[in-house]
Amino acid sequence: SAESLEIGTTSPEHPLHVNGGTANTVAQFQSTDSNAYIEFLDSDSGASGCFIGGAGDDFVVLPNASEKFRVTSSGNVGIGTTSPNQSSAGSQHSVLTLKGSGTLGNGIFELIQKGTSGNNQTLGDIRFFDDTNQNVSIEALRATSTDSGSLTFKTRPAAGLLTERMRIDSSGNVGIGTTS
Repeated sequence: SAESLEIGTTSPEHPLHVNGGTANTVAQFQSTDSNAYIEFLDSDSGASGCFIGGAGDDFVVLPNASEKFRVTSSGNVGIGTTSPNQSSAGSQHSVLTLKGSGTLGNGIFELIQKGTSGNNQTLGDIRFFDDTNQNVSIEALRATSTDSGSLTFKTRPAAGLLTERMRIDSSGNVGIGTTS
């Protein structure tokens, strides 16, 4: 119609209606640099709308033109950060990073899936950071067989190293101040 753009259809349901038929990719948006976005504006958006798109090989969401969500090409997910994987867990691991900001500083929470076939190796862990330092972690360990495991709890004293403080073994026994 005169007020609609129709591609692949003769009965558009919206001002822009694209029907790609059996093609799984219905549209492509391309930029000549490393970023390509689609902007959404409503009458209340002002000068900055909401964007979705690609930054390099990453998928990003930018409400009010400020990045809040990123999925990296390696599969890591970041909310509140442009750099998921704060702890540099390695590219072989899946990482979810949540970074908050407030008047007292930035808090970072990471959920890391590692997976392993080795005995007494870390399957995954939850890590807590201040702006830069990992202060606390909870780790899931594979025990000596594929159907048993344990949890460790680690803390870091001021100017010290992250140290195991408590362990719950596969039998339910709790050790405080010991790893056995």
